[in-house]
Amino acid sequence: MLKLAMAIAAAAALAIAGPTTIAQSKITNGNGQGLATGTITVTASVAFLAADGTWVDTTPLIVAVINGGFSTQLEPNDTGTPFATYTAVWQLNGARPRTESWMVPTSNLVIGLSGLYRQTTTTATYASLLPRDYSIDITSPQVTDTGIWQYQSSLSYLVAGVSCTTDTGTVTINLDVRAPGAPNTPGTNVLPASLVCTGTGTAAEQPTSAVTIPAGAPVNLQILATSGTPGVVRVYVQTN
Repeated sequence: MLKLAMAIAAAAALAIAGPTTIAQSKITNGNGQGLATGTITVTASVAFLAADGTWVDTTPLIVAVINGGFSTQLEPNDTGTPFATYTAVWQLNGARPRTESWMVPTSNLVIGLSGLYRQTTTTATYASLLPRDYSIDITSPQVTDTGIWQYQSSLSYLVAGVSCTTDTGTVTINLDVRAPGAPNTPGTNVLPASLVCTGTGTAAEQPTSAVTIPAGAPVNLQILATSGTPGVVRVYVQTN
């Protein structure tokens, strides 16, 4: 009977324990070298009433990570009403932003990250995910090479310009945007006029208007003509 009474008392105390303290140390930076510095922005998915009677709204809480460590207090959401999760957005030096969903348990003890239920997804700003400038090198280019080399990205982007060089002779090129799922069907030209690549290089030619490359759409290299038996053509695509 005494043990039962003690268990009931402990459960009651736990139910009104108030906020849970979360503390973690030895968090490394993005490349795994050295201790991290940055922030964790924690936001409740919806406003909720915690078990101890505290009303938790959706105002973001910014937690500083200093020298690889942080400490903060959050109302437990494992027993809140209505059901809510915490969204924790990490922004550490040398690392892409990442987002975690947190379930904070009711606890009288200080817990670390291992004491949370965490579901992680990697996130980044759209700009940081955009395809970078890319280049194409084709040896012994021939007109029959059209349709062989294609570039595809999982995100949409803009083509800002195209330039090219050869080792000797000339190669006339263009790019066309093909529909996702139809890589062998010619599409819309990127440049308003064909570009002649030479051994001294060509200035970047810009599309007449911004050309948006849809996500998943192959960008195909066209070899339209050659002269002088070029050994290589190098095509440089500028994106933004």
